[in-house]
Amino acid sequence: MRNISYKKFIYIAVLNGCLLYLIQQWPMKSLMDKKKPLLTSIKRSVVKRLIEMSVLQCPHTLPPQPQDLDVVQGTWQVEHHGREKVYLYSAFYDDRPLAGILPTIRVLAMATNAKQMNAYCHVWFDEYPNRALVVEGDVRETGMNTFGYDGVGTLYEYTVSCQLPFKYLHITGDRVIASEMYNSSCQEFFNSNDGEVKIKNMHVQQGKTLLVCNKLNINEEVEKLIPMYVSLSRDVTCKLPTERFPVKAHNSMNNNFHLQQQPQPQQQHKTLNHRSNENSNNNNNNHDSKNATDLFYHTTFLPIFYEFHEKPLVEFSICVANGHDRYDPYQLLEWFEYYKMMGVKEFNLYNTSYSGVESLFKFYEKEGSLIMSQIPHPFGIQYRDTKKQNKIRNLRSVSLNDCMMRNMYRAKYLVVIDHDEFIVPRDNITNFHDLLVSAERTASKKDKPVMSYGFLNTYYFLSFNPEKYKSNKFRTLRFLHRTKPLPPYTGSKSILSPLYCYNLMNHYCYTRLPFYNGTLSIFVSEAVALSHHYRFCGKFLLLETCTQLHTSKIKDDSMLKFEDSIVENVHKVARLLSLVAS
Repeated sequence: MRNISYKKFIYIAVLNGCLLYLIQQWPMKSLMDKKKPLLTSIKRSVVKRLIEMSVLQCPHTLPPQPQDLDVVQGTWQVEHHGREKVYLYSAFYDDRPLAGILPTIRVLAMATNAKQMNAYCHVWFDEYPNRALVVEGDVRETGMNTFGYDGVGTLYEYTVSCQLPFKYLHITGDRVIASEMYNSSCQEFFNSNDGEVKIKNMHVQQGKTLLVCNKLNINEEVEKLIPMYVSLSRDVTCKLPTERFPVKAHNSMNNNFHLQQQPQPQQQHKTLNHRSNENSNNNNNNHDSKNATDLFYHTTFLPIFYEFHEKPLVEFSICVANGHDRYDPYQLLEWFEYYKMMGVKEFNLYNTSYSGVESLFKFYEKEGSLIMSQIPHPFGIQYRDTKKQNKIRNLRSVSLNDCMMRNMYRAKYLVVIDHDEFIVPRDNITNFHDLLVSAERTASKKDKPVMSYGFLNTYYFLSFNPEKYKSNKFRTLRFLHRTKPLPPYTGSKSILSPLYCYNLMNHYCYTRLPFYNGTLSIFVSEAVALSHHYRFCGKFLLLETCTQLHTSKIKDDSMLKFEDSIVENVHKVARLLSLVAS
């Protein structure tokens, strides 16, 4: 009986405690519910004023609707400028510390016949969705793979960078905070007796934080005001078109893989439609009361990607340029399992025309280690296309830089590699973490941070006589002869930090961010690691060079130390997928 009474007492005490807590929290919740619309109104007024104060104005522009967009190959959004076209792939909010004091919207694109291209970003905020902030873009060619196409001209690869006017927004009704943090910039406002003026926007001297003082007793933490979408134009004058861009049957965003981590396109535009209807009956509508045919219409509307983490989620993530053609699933399986042993947690692949490995990709996607993105060429690749190789190479810069931007806070290091390449540590080093520790220990310059670790390229030609092995499917365990390592930057590969790089290429970081002052790259000694490249000679090399390389081959069986683990892991996945090894 005493035990039952004791449990009953505990039950009543816990119930009373919960009720008391709810009673105490109810006024706070009620107060927050009342302040939420006021906070939204403040943010809306801030963005509205920001747009109105901008040097560049485009007042007759509405947010595009799905029928306005020109989308080709289900992925590329097209901006038209006379006979020229700009193909937009993805957009990012870049606030990496070494990129500058202010954040930047970066758009990855390709353009026809536009060696000297001007561009303007029309940036859309969720807080004020019916008018865009117009920012002039800094346009830089980011690829070396420019090719000409019949009837179209030359297609160039670009990054368009548009700097935003401030990074942080601080809304406060506390005069002490305003005084201590911002040198009393709001004191006169708080001391004034004007009861009608409830909000005052103040720019701090550095232009990095926008201070908003209010007499509504609303206090928010310092936050980032990140735009949701960006449209691109080649002209800022916003000339009114004679007619809207004709809608095409293939203009669909449903297959745009960039929206997978954003709200679905229909939901996005439904929200915008709802807001447009909401404001259409408002006498204070921000658009002039013009006929709809007088408005300027965009044909692009890219979601802006941003994923911030205080600490990287993974230490190593792989970036591979756009993949194409048929692959032996066993060889890709060997590649996946080797790099997983090295400590790679995520693989970022870009599909142009992979084939023969669908079940393998589905396995790793379901496992959570593979992130697959679609990147068809904007002109398409037809059967027996004579320009196929040019189109494939045309997409390398866009795919690699998209991978870097998506992982700038997600991964500590990016491994930039191809499917026939293996970065292999020497001696007793068995993973990438220990490899970089060893490489940095032997570096000549130790007073500055290292952006990139380069690995000399050596060829394991498939024309070298392979060793006898129980399975013909293991390239790395059968081919044990290599060439002498090539000089730095000659086919070398790298492991790099995404926080330092502006333009990533297939082998290394081609352009650093402007505020980076460390060593560009350290090349790891061949005694510590090499990049093994398994391929046939002659596809890209001159015949004389191939002959010379064949005569100077060296036996190197450094991969055999991983034999047991590779065989076990490959066979385990192969059995699950019913792959048959010969």
